[in-house]
Amino acid sequence: MPRTRLSAIFYLLLVFASGILVGVVSTRLYAVKASVPASTAPRTMAELRTSYMSEMRKQIPGVNDEQAAAVAKILDDTKKKFDDIRREERPQRDHIQQEQIDAIRAVLTDAQRPAYDAWRAERQGHQHARPVTRPFCLPLPHFPSCCLSGFPQLRPLKLQPAFSTRSSEEI
Repeated sequence: MPRTRLSAIFYLLLVFASGILVGVVSTRLYAVKASVPASTAPRTMAELRTSYMSEMRKQIPGVNDEQAAAVAKILDDTKKKFDDIRREERPQRDHIQQEQIDAIRAVLTDAQRPAYDAWRAERQGHQHARPVTRPFCLPLPHFPSCCLSGFPQLRPLKLQPAFSTRSSEEI
């Protein structure tokens, strides 16, 4: 076998081996980065409040302790108002859901209703068993209203400052 043919086979194997190596390394690197959260979102209302207040103090120069205390009181009052709204709307949501269940049961036959009821009970058990993935939300202007609804597919929000020191021309 001539030397050029042997070296061509060697280089061909070297190219394939390096491709496999790059593929394995990049897949492993991607898997590690995909499994680590990009940021740690606050998990409790106290953490969220601390994060919000520290971000506000960074973005707005000269915020004193008296102003911070006033903002904290405003946040408490606003949270109480949103909690009251959630408590008031709960019976309405339950009534709408019961109407839906009744309408679906009316469409089904007598033989299908027990299976539907069992399926609903199983789904409710799964819904109560799984951890809630909704973000903790303060009722602030920069949080979307979707935080108040019960969408479990929402992920924790990355906090953005509610106030900006940039002018409207910069935005």
